[in-house]
Amino acid sequence: MKDQGLESELRAWIREAGTPEPADVARVAAGIDRLPARQRAHRGWLQAAAAVVVVVVVVVAGVGLLRLPASGPGVPPATPLPPDPAAFAGDPRLTRCPGPDPDNVLYAFEMVRAADYPAHLPAMLLSPELDVDVPAFVVVYRSPPGIVHGGAAPPRGETWAPRSLTPGSHDVCVLVGSDPTTAEINIYGNVDIRGLTAAPQRDASSTMTPPPPSSVDPTTASVPSAGATTPTPIASTASAAPTEASPVGTQALEGVERLVADLEQAGASVRELAKLNSRLPILLRRGVILCLDSEEISVYVFDSSGERVAVTAVIDPEDPTYVGEAIIEWAGYPRFWERDRIVVLYVGTDQETEDLLTSILGRPFARGDGPGYSEGRCG
Repeated sequence: MKDQGLESELRAWIREAGTPEPADVARVAAGIDRLPARQRAHRGWLQAAAAVVVVVVVVVAGVGLLRLPASGPGVPPATPLPPDPAAFAGDPRLTRCPGPDPDNVLYAFEMVRAADYPAHLPAMLLSPELDVDVPAFVVVYRSPPGIVHGGAAPPRGETWAPRSLTPGSHDVCVLVGSDPTTAEINIYGNVDIRGLTAAPQRDASSTMTPPPPSSVDPTTASVPSAGATTPTPIASTASAAPTEASPVGTQALEGVERLVADLEQAGASVRELAKLNSRLPILLRRGVILCLDSEEISVYVFDSSGERVAVTAVIDPEDPTYVGEAIIEWAGYPRFWERDRIVVLYVGTDQETEDLLTSILGRPFARGDGPGYSEGRCG
C-alpha cells in the first residue's frame, strides 16, 4: 500500500511539472507574429545532396576516362613499351635470337651497354663476356626454347629434349653488338629474372665502383682492332723471362703479346675484338677478347705471374662456375689455360681451337659445362 501511494504522488508531480504556466504560453503567442517566414529547408538539403552526387559521378567518370585507353575509329592504339616484346615487332634482333616461336618471347629490351646487365637483371649470375661497352639486346623466353643443352646448340634442324626450370627463372638470349646480322649470340639457361627492368634507375647508390687503375695496359699485343686493316703496335711493359717453352722467336715476349705471336706462328689469324675492364667484383677483370680465326677467346691479364697464380688457385678445376666467392654464368663450355701473366678462357665447341690452345699453353687447368652457349662475333 505504501508503494502505491508513492507511485500516485510521483505521477501527480510529473503532470504538474509538464504543465506550462499560463504566463509562458501568453509570452510565446505574442511573439509568433515577429517570426520570419517559414522555409522548406529539407528541399534545399536534397538539392545539395543531388549536386554532390552529380559531382562525384563526374569525377569518377573523369578518372575512368584518364585510366581507360582511348579506342574507336580514328584513335590510334597505345604504343607498347619495353619490356613488352610487341615494342619490337618486326625487329630483326628478335629473329636473330634462336627459337622458332615468336610467341615464346616473354620480355625484350635494349641495353645501352652489355656491361649494364646487372642493372637490368639484378639476380642474374656474373657473366664476364658481357662486360663490354657495346649495345646489347635481351630476349627472355617464356618457356625453354629447346636450344640450350649443356653449353651446346643442337644439330641444325633439331631441338634438345625439354628441360625443367627453377621457379622464377627463364632462358635468356643476349645479343652483343649494334648490327643484328653480326651481333654475338649468348644463350643463358635457367636465369633468375627477379627484379628485371628495361629502364634501370641510375643514381649514385646503384653505380658500381670501377676497379683501381692498373699500371699495366691489358692490351700488350700488336693486335688489330675489329675492322682494322693493319695492326697497331702497342709496346709491352713486360720484362720477366718466360718460364715455359715456346716456339723459336717468341721467348723474349710475355703476356698477350707472346700468346699472339705463338698463335700466328702456328698459322692462326688473330685480331683484337674488344677490351675487358670489368666493373664487377670478380677476380677476372682486365684483358682483351681476341678473334682466333673464327673463334672468340678471352685473355685476362695480371700485373705479375704471382697475381695470376693467386687467382687461378681459387678457380674450381672441375666446376669453374666458382671463381673465388663469385658464381659466374659462363655461356658455353669454359676451359681455362694459364701462362706467365695471363689466363685464357675459351667457351666455344670447336675442337681444333681447343687443340691449338692446348698445344701452346698445355692442358687446361679447369674445365666445365655452362648452362648456355655463345655464337661469337668473329665468324
